[in-house]
Amino acid sequence: MKMEHTDLALDTEGIPILTDLVTEGARDDAADQSPQQTSAEIVSELLQSERVKNQLDEIAASLARDARLQIEQTLAAAIDEAINKTLDNNSVSAYENIRRQLDLALPELLQQTLRDNDLTS
Repeated sequence: MKMEHTDLALDTEGIPILTDLVTEGARDDAADQSPQQTSAEIVSELLQSERVKNQLDEIAASLARDARLQIEQTLAAAIDEAINKTLDNNSVSAYENIRRQLDLALPELLQQTLRDNDLTS
């Protein structure tokens, strides 16, 4: 249906002035004549659009950050509790083991530091 635009009313700037009202019935008739898409077609078009793909990327990144943060917080508390229990239950043993390791390692570490800084003859 081709319309001739020569009979359109124009305002002072040459913009067409709409004079014909569209009734509900005419609008429904036009909708009935247009091809209807199935819901699967609509979903397919949506999922293929760049805008939806970008939004899904942002959602996935946000969910990954949130999951990581929750895991870190849960593990940090559990690890801290395990360390505290271990040290509390074995505080004398832990102290002795640490002290023994320091006694063994400290002389060599001090000698290496002096050599590295050219403080020995």
